[in-house]
Amino acid sequence: MCIIDSPCPGRILDDLGGGFAMGCTAGGIMYFVKGLWNSAKSQRMIGGLKHVFKRAPLLGGSFALWGGVFSCVDCGLLAVRQKEDPLNPIIAGFITGGVLGFRAGPIVALKNAAIGGIILALLEGSGVVLMALQMRKQREMTVSYTHLRAHETSLHRVCRLLLEKK
Repeated sequence: MCIIDSPCPGRILDDLGGGFAMGCTAGGIMYFVKGLWNSAKSQRMIGGLKHVFKRAPLLGGSFALWGGVFSCVDCGLLAVRQKEDPLNPIIAGFITGGVLGFRAGPIVALKNAAIGGIILALLEGSGVVLMALQMRKQREMTVSYTHLRAHETSLHRVCRLLLEKK
């Protein structure tokens, strides 16, 4: 169960809905192309749409299930560990992959768990690297007032003095 004052109940519902929308969208595109490809020339558009209506919600449901289990585990880890850091999603991805692969047996569950953990580790790692690069770039752009004063010309100095008098 999630901590009451954390945003976890909302996060779980958000990930369920977001996963369903993502799965339906990606599935809709994929299954429409597949339906176009496999239908007769005169029935391509109708065949593509029929395939979308049959198959895209199933993929959406799979994405929603993954998102929901992941969010529940992530919220559980937040409650147990009492901190939110990149390790929580990695562990949650590992556990989610294992839970969803459990029906196929322990070996498949372990493989799915490893894949889920690795994918989340790559995502979290890239997020940390991008954040560090962004912070470095921001530090480089910051210029002190003293540094600006060292480079001012006599014209700039007059303008600055006039502005400081106001």
